[in-house]
Amino acid sequence: MKTLSKPLWLLTFLTYLLIIWGAVVRASGSGLGCPDWPLCHGQIIPPFEKAVLIEYVHRLLASLVGIVTCVVCIKVWREASLRAKFGKKCGIILALLFVQVLLGGVTVKSELHPYIVTIHLGVALVFLTFIFQWALSVFASGVSMDRPVVKSKWFPVAHFLLLLVFIQILLGGMVASSNAGLICPDFPTCNGLWMPPLHGLVAWQFLHRLFAFLVFIGVLVLCFVKRSLKSAKGLFVFALLQMFLGIANILLGLPFWIRVAHSGIAVLLFLMVMVFSNELRSN
Repeated sequence: MKTLSKPLWLLTFLTYLLIIWGAVVRASGSGLGCPDWPLCHGQIIPPFEKAVLIEYVHRLLASLVGIVTCVVCIKVWREASLRAKFGKKCGIILALLFVQVLLGGVTVKSELHPYIVTIHLGVALVFLTFIFQWALSVFASGVSMDRPVVKSKWFPVAHFLLLLVFIQILLGGMVASSNAGLICPDFPTCNGLWMPPLHGLVAWQFLHRLFAFLVFIGVLVLCFVKRSLKSAKGLFVFALLQMFLGIANILLGLPFWIRVAHSGIAVLLFLMVMVFSNELRSN
């Protein structure tokens, strides 16, 4: 069982890196640096231009994630004990990988349609969720994920918070891919209004702000009532940092590195909620 630990953590890291590099692609406007798929400008090795290379690195990382995923699943299926415990999980992960590969092609073919880009991000998060939870389970117990769970009244609250963060990240992806980041150029109001007309791009931006508020309140509540948990401080710090980055994005006019950092911390916050939720299993 321990032999799976390192490959799973590697796969978690590579998947996280792939998602963040996707943010680099969006923030740099390089999504169509390779306007065709699966080749890039009709070549395996594309021209050495900035936008092309940024998108090409994204594809290389995706390929690496695919290779490591296949290696992990082959290892599971070759050992009877691992196959019995994790065989179905590998089937789900490979199915998600297949869907994600197809969505990558559709994203390019659709010329970065915001809804397709957002769905692509969503499937990536679901894939990361499966891998990270699996890695946490192996690390914590060395056995399957099906260990007994101590039911805490805060356990479903943590899961609900995880859902809120998931939706918030998708809303952020929708805002970024539809170029709605500065549709409300002021903060905390939106075009001088506390409650702007909810139509078009303004609606996406307003929903993104609303869910950011809900996530922050949820984090505050959980971190206060379960402040004894080791992950509580980390969860609070990530939520606070994410809030400041979101505000800075607006007030400073969407600087490249703040946009990327905002995406990176959002995913780390998502993962930290999962860690917090796992700690609740035994508290």
